[in-house]
Amino acid sequence: MRNTISDQLYYSTVRVECGDGSIGTAYIMSVSLNESMGKFFLVSNKHVVENKSDCRINFHTADSIQNTNKTGTYTHKFRTLKWRDAWKFHPNPTIDLAIMDLTPYLHELHQRGIYIFFRAISIKNIPTETEINLIKAMEEITFVGYPAGLIDSVNNLPIARKGHLATVLHEDFDGKPEFMIDASVFGGSSGSPVCILNENGYTDTNNNTFLGGCRFYLIGTIFEQMYKTDDNQSIDIGKVLKSRTILECIEYNFISDLRTVIASSANAI
Repeated sequence: MRNTISDQLYYSTVRVECGDGSIGTAYIMSVSLNESMGKFFLVSNKHVVENKSDCRINFHTADSIQNTNKTGTYTHKFRTLKWRDAWKFHPNPTIDLAIMDLTPYLHELHQRGIYIFFRAISIKNIPTETEINLIKAMEEITFVGYPAGLIDSVNNLPIARKGHLATVLHEDFDGKPEFMIDASVFGGSSGSPVCILNENGYTDTNNNTFLGGCRFYLIGTIFEQMYKTDDNQSIDIGKVLKSRTILECIEYNFISDLRTVIASSANAI
């Protein structure tokens, strides 16, 4: 498999399809608990997954538990009660975030000889406050998902898009853990990871230039497309939940000492 971060990002997302015809995006995150154990989570929006039924996800398959070679696809259909019980939400009900612990499902499939091929975004790719303060205004961003439900159905791959920060990342837009991106966002993009990806060098806010340097951060999750109020026309602006809400949601629902775990674990992507 091609080893650049940009190539691997195509294997970090899955398309969520539900019985009501709705389509959204979810992406896979990893948390290393120690040298030999970890957890994998699906991250999406509450409005994508809440109160849905007959939901399914098309995964890639691998030839072994080592998750080295892609071999085909596997569609996992979730029982409605399991689907609804699996998703946990942010403790603030106004924050449109949902997270599922994918680990037990992967274990169950392994027991059946089904191995899922994916590339997880490490929880350590969420930038610290110090790192956020080094990100320039109007920085280029990358997001991956299924705008308007679009997918490369033959290869089961998402659509990658680019844009720019429309509001500064080091401030909370309108006092909420959000920011805006200057990019065309459509239905189906909800739940897409928004990243800063520099593979050929970058410059920070201190005007330090890193020629040929690589930088990769998960900075948020798309949750809304913006429209003009008078004629409901898209203005090519997307709203994004800051990635710290992921940490808050995982801490609240799954791992109470997450910050300690992150500090002691190794980076994965």
